[in-house]
Amino acid sequence: MVAFQALVFAVIFWRLRQRLHTTWLSVFLGLYSLPALAWFIRATPILAAYPRMPYWPIGFYFAALPGFYLYARSLVKPIVWKEVRPHLVVPALEFGQMTVLTLLPDPTFASFSKSGDLSVWALSFAVVLALYNVGYSLAVIRLVRRHNHWVRGFFSTPDPHLLTWLAQVALLQVLLYSLELFISLFVVLRVYYDFFVVFGAALHLAFVYWFSLASYRYANNGPDWVLVQPEANQAVDDKQSMEQPGDWGDKIQTLEQVMGAGLYRDPDLNLARLADACNMTQRLLSRMIQEVHGKNFSAYINSFRVEKAKEMMMDTKNKHISMEGFGQMAGFASRSTFFNQFKSITGLSPGAYQAQNRP
Repeated sequence: MVAFQALVFAVIFWRLRQRLHTTWLSVFLGLYSLPALAWFIRATPILAAYPRMPYWPIGFYFAALPGFYLYARSLVKPIVWKEVRPHLVVPALEFGQMTVLTLLPDPTFASFSKSGDLSVWALSFAVVLALYNVGYSLAVIRLVRRHNHWVRGFFSTPDPHLLTWLAQVALLQVLLYSLELFISLFVVLRVYYDFFVVFGAALHLAFVYWFSLASYRYANNGPDWVLVQPEANQAVDDKQSMEQPGDWGDKIQTLEQVMGAGLYRDPDLNLARLADACNMTQRLLSRMIQEVHGKNFSAYINSFRVEKAKEMMMDTKNKHISMEGFGQMAGFASRSTFFNQFKSITGLSPGAYQAQNRP
């Protein structure tokens, strides 16, 4: 069931790859289906005729989670081939190892199996695989955290670009492979083993549906382009970046003039556009906002918008304007974002604030 559903979603996303940029999503789901497909084949009567079938190199167990990481990476920046190659090393080693086991002469394989070495190898394989997959899942979580931190410092309305849902999916993967590690190391009785295997399969199936639907929603409703983050060590050939905190006077005045002119009303305002309007580099503007206001770009813009909304709400000439209208006039992209930001900053909902403070 897991293999079939993952393959179905892989085919669907492959067909949608031109419109939704889901190539790496399709690749991951295809790879994710292979181990389950291999287990399904081994559960058929064919195993009796081909006892070595469990070792055929068809599962690519060590390829699925690198595919997951590369999909996450593709949502952050375009992927080039040199970034893919390191993730192919371990799957290639797995393929070679399985091929050797498959091609061993029958007497050699029988001796290897009877000696108990094959059981030790199988247990080691399962343990290393579980740890390997947990490691890749944690790598995705770290990637998402760095990405979300950057997004909050670049966009005034960061929510459409956040990948928090992907970190939640990765946490489920950590749970899944931790369970598989527990089964491999500690579950001995067959009755308990079967229970945990069925429970794990149900979790894998839930993962396939949750991940596929969440990915589709993000691809369909999220940004139409890949966010390209600047490298952490990128050189800035601008002497402005060397200025000290005491030099902010004129630049702060410029920022206030630009914001006062109404640029904050643009719900799509981002760091690049504001920096261009202030004739500064993005890095310098971000540093200045942080040092002067103690906030990142997103927090600064939204607090500025909330102050403007408060001013408009206190003006008795604006009695005919709804709360949603105040939010739109202040530059918030949606009613929910306005209400959340307003309450986060003031401790009150817009309606409660207006009721308490309007003359």
